Amino acid sequence: MSFFAKLKLKKLQKQITALCKARQHNPVPDVELKKEILLHLEVAKFYDQRFFNKKFPHAEDLAQESYRAAADLGDTGSQYILGKRLLEKA
Repeated sequence: MSFFAKLKLKKLQKQITALCKARQHNPVPDVELKKEILLHLEVAKFYDQRFFNKKFPHAEDLAQESYRAAADLGDTGSQYILGKRLLEKA
């Protein structure tokens, strides 16, 4: 992974944790929920691009967890992708 890719990933993860903490303590509007879902999907796409990278062996599991987090927030597209991948594994 290049330096800029790591920087982008850290930035996305910080934004997700900030939105998650805000959601736990206060009711949030739908706009922030959609923003958090989009961030989870962007992180999942980031990991999807690095499936067979030797330096990043757990990319598939991390992408699956990102899709799961987005599915918990109510995103139907990520629910579909997660279910499809789980059925392919089984």
